[in-house]
Amino acid sequence: MRRILHARLLASALAASVIPFVATTISAEAQAEGDVSFDSFHDQLAQYGYWVYSDRWGLVWQPAGVSDAFRPYYSRGRWVYTDDYGWFWSSDYPWGDIAFHYGRWVNDPDNGWMWIPGYTWSPGWVVWRSNGQYIGWMPAPPDRAFLGGEGDVRVGLSFGFGGGAVSFGWNNDPSYGYRGWYGPGFDQRSFADNWTFVGVGHMADRGYAAVAIRDPGLVVNIIAQTRNVTNYTVVNNYVVNRSIDLHVVERAAGHPIQVTAARSVIRQPNLIMHADAGRRIQMQQNAIAPHGTGVPNSAPPPSAAIVNRLSAKAPPPRNGQAASHVFTKATAASPEAQSHFHGAPGRPPGPGPAGQPGGMMGPGGETPPAAEARHREPAQPAGGPGGMTGPAGETPPPPETRHREPGQPAGQPGGMTGPAGETPPAPEIRHREPGQPAGQPGGMTGPAGETPPPAPETRHRQPPPPAGGPDTMTGPGGETPPAPETRHRAPAEPVSPAGEAPPAGAPPHRPPPPPPQAAPGAPPPAAPGTPPPEKKKKPKPDEPPPQQ
Repeated sequence: MRRILHARLLASALAASVIPFVATTISAEAQAEGDVSFDSFHDQLAQYGYWVYSDRWGLVWQPAGVSDAFRPYYSRGRWVYTDDYGWFWSSDYPWGDIAFHYGRWVNDPDNGWMWIPGYTWSPGWVVWRSNGQYIGWMPAPPDRAFLGGEGDVRVGLSFGFGGGAVSFGWNNDPSYGYRGWYGPGFDQRSFADNWTFVGVGHMADRGYAAVAIRDPGLVVNIIAQTRNVTNYTVVNNYVVNRSIDLHVVERAAGHPIQVTAARSVIRQPNLIMHADAGRRIQMQQNAIAPHGTGVPNSAPPPSAAIVNRLSAKAPPPRNGQAASHVFTKATAASPEAQSHFHGAPGRPPGPGPAGQPGGMMGPGGETPPAAEARHREPAQPAGGPGGMTGPAGETPPPPETRHREPGQPAGQPGGMTGPAGETPPAPEIRHREPGQPAGQPGGMTGPAGETPPPAPETRHRQPPPPAGGPDTMTGPGGETPPAPETRHRAPAEPVSPAGEAPPAGAPPHRPPPPPPQAAPGAPPPAAPGTPPPEKKKKPKPDEPPPQQ
């Protein structure tokens, strides 16, 4: 008995010591996720640069106090090798823990380097090239997955965390996307300005100004002679940089390279985030503030909340030219600026990771409270289901009163409407399956473009009731009774003598009228096919009766 009691006390003590540890771990992770958001990044970076809105990229940040020759991952920092995340960019800039480990950089010919917010942490978002003699890196530009809100990394076909190489959408594009965004004007010389190339043995130097290749023509040649060796991997739910083999660098340098812990060379260790959490935040934020695609005027119009977070002033002139195609708080809402934004607008913040379901907004742009009243089927146009709107253009009330059968005209089932033209609320005969086009199920058409007759199980429709029939009864004052069930009927589907169903659109089958009733005392009607009897002539009064 004492042993059992002792074991129970020991188990209770262990549980009491584990619970605070688990709670502390969960709390620390939740706190870290709270530090990685647009609001957090905005507030920390606003004091070091300019938040502006680009008509190519959407919301971007540009650092202040840097020269026109500024290039990310070049000055005021270096590569160090960490035992946990591989090659890690250690920056001396006070904003480096965010802008060099989250998001993407793009070199805009008109406005210089811009940072596009992203929310997946990495030891450094750059692409790598090498040929055994030189190693080069360039700030990783945004690819399609990043701009589309899928996150910074994609591992194979799914986002797994047991390992696997990170793939980028421009792996086979020698310009890494730049030629598609800026056209032929972004030539090889412009592309060479994005790169830093050093001898393999200088990879871990404390600075690169003295060892980097400066001749643009030589850089162009080196780019052509090297291959893409970019290799990021997700290990234990963290992004790891395995692009450059440490031992190759040590052999070329002639001495061992110091291996350190990343948390000892980063100012804010709390910003080192799990990859799955970063991808989730990326998808949430992209729904609120989506990016452009890089081509002119592809950015969506910024919401009022985004405009309010922009800087009041534009970045200073670059190479003697004022900033162009970027807008500040004072200019982003102007009609001239709005004419530049042609992308799909984002959703307002609301319940769930991407605002309200369906991305619909209330009359004043707010998120309606009831989720079930905001649902609309996929691939369905704005407004109510089927694209219907109310008299003042508003979205009609809850969806259950707005569904209708595929191919069925607006109004009540069968095209009927109530006394004032309103649609009755019967949901079961107006529901359309998600993603199904208007018209018959499957959206098929016949050889001449007509809609073929539906399958037997999908042929049920509400024919208009015959005049004076039970479905058109009226009250004492001639009004239509309000209850929809008094107007609903579902007659059996008629078939032809051969057994086939009538074609779609044919008038409903009605039974033939009964034969007229014979008058009392009249002879019974002749059977079908019997010749009519001969009429007997009436004898005249002066003629003798016929001989029998």
